[in-house]
Amino acid sequence: MKKIFYLFLTIFLLISSLKAAGESGGNAFDLLSGARQMALSSVFIAKADDVNSLIYNPAGLSNLNRYGIGLTYDNNIEDIKNAIVTFVAPTQIGCFGVAFAYSTIGNFNNSAIDEEISVYDIVSIIGYGYKIASNINLGGNVKYLNSKLGSYYAWSIAFDLGVLYEINNDFNLGFVAQNIGTSLKYDIEETQLPIKIGIGVNYSGVKLQQHRFNIGSDFKYNIIDKDFITGIGLEYIYNDLIAVRSGYSYEKDSINSFTFGIGAKIKMYELILKFDYAFVPKIWESSNMSTTHMLTLILEF
Repeated sequence: MKKIFYLFLTIFLLISSLKAAGESGGNAFDLLSGARQMALSSVFIAKADDVNSLIYNPAGLSNLNRYGIGLTYDNNIEDIKNAIVTFVAPTQIGCFGVAFAYSTIGNFNNSAIDEEISVYDIVSIIGYGYKIASNINLGGNVKYLNSKLGSYYAWSIAFDLGVLYEINNDFNLGFVAQNIGTSLKYDIEETQLPIKIGIGVNYSGVKLQQHRFNIGSDFKYNIIDKDFITGIGLEYIYNDLIAVRSGYSYEKDSINSFTFGIGAKIKMYELILKFDYAFVPKIWESSNMSTTHMLTLILEF
């Protein structure tokens, strides 16, 4: 565990040296999620136990023992729409994962130049998780972002690193470093990616017959924007079939307030179908309110 701590301390010092003044770009990476995770206020670094571990902590991939396909649709704020497809494949040499995401605000007219503007982001991810010891998992991602803003195009390559440390069967610690990569450059304007480091804890030891609870908390820091993001998530599961979720998160310039969601699992022979829904009311510092609805379907086989 000490070696892992020093590894992440070194990573933190290295990526801290990359920071520059101004705000980060590449916000398409921040929009990646699943409905279960969104309902938990994106608290998932130390839980990381489904196909969307690829997004939050690729080290969690190594604990998956079934093939899985995830489909997510997100009707976000300001008419932003996101679609995400995720696939994971466990093997004897670790678990591999891939994801593709498309984010757009559609086309709109720029009255100043009488031209229709198209804006979208396409994200591709390849990830891998491996169990280096009975209770220590490592993982990493390579991510490619292709972005279009009107007549301008930009691209970037980034990397994620993750560790999942299982203290016992009920208590996990997670560590991640995300979006370490090249800057986005539209014509002459260049912005850095939202480089983040995060630590999470999760406890799942509350079990009463058919009732089970998971509670977790994440603490993240955006090195470029110098923003802290904190959150707590609670998941109640009945008979391993029905789930009710809620969370709370806070970050500068946006009070995400409480998040809510439900989930259901259907078992059919060797197949498992999961349905997740999240509702996120966002209250901004200006007191304006907006809402996000997200749906995820996961097939495990």
